[in-house]
Amino acid sequence: MVPDSTAVASECYLAVQLMACYMYSALSREADTTAGNGVPRGLTRRERQCLELAAQGKSDWVAGRILGISERTVHNHIEHAKRRLGVATRVQAIVHALVSRQIAFGDVIRSTADEDDERRRARP
Repeated sequence: MVPDSTAVASECYLAVQLMACYMYSALSREADTTAGNGVPRGLTRRERQCLELAAQGKSDWVAGRILGISERTVHNHIEHAKRRLGVATRVQAIVHALVSRQIAFGDVIRSTADEDDERRRARP
């Protein structure tokens, strides 16, 4: 669902978003039970934090400011996460971490939705 879409009334959008998160979680559990468990080695807490912020569209610099670490350290955590997950790009790492439930889909969406609300309120 696209937040600015007219397909869903704005007052119903949160309900649709919650249903989508629930369906995603249910389908992920179903996929885990029907397919082999190909969950990769677990990410560290800091790797998960950096990937979540990258998924929200934050640059390494911004993520570093939020986490209180350097831009280079954020970059290194994401590079380590990519190697652990066996992928080549940040986007692949984010998708893989979401699918394997190492980062939470709801947290990424909720955070970006909160930022969108703040921007709307700031408009004159």
